[in-house]
Amino acid sequence: MIALHVDYDRKTDTISAIEGASREEWADVCERFDHDVHRIRDANGREVAEKEEAYTGLYQCIDEANREQFFLVFEDRQLYRHRHKSFYQKLGH
Repeated sequence: MIALHVDYDRKTDTISAIEGASREEWADVCERFDHDVHRIRDANGREVAEKEEAYTGLYQCIDEANREQFFLVFEDRQLYRHRHKSFYQKLGH
């Protein structure tokens, strides 16, 4: 699963690329934000699309200082398994 760090403007609902942002593994991003990630909306593939693959979802990540960062993610079956695993691990905490 691939993620790309982007800027997101809630007022205009627009996504823009961050200069010099590199693609990362989504699992590494989740670990960095202690799995405090939330799906915001679908990405229709037109926004900041890479030639190799289209991103399918926009996610919000919140750090320990409550700052938001946004990532476009190419979602696949592995992501859904990872989300369910994380959900069940957090039950009871």
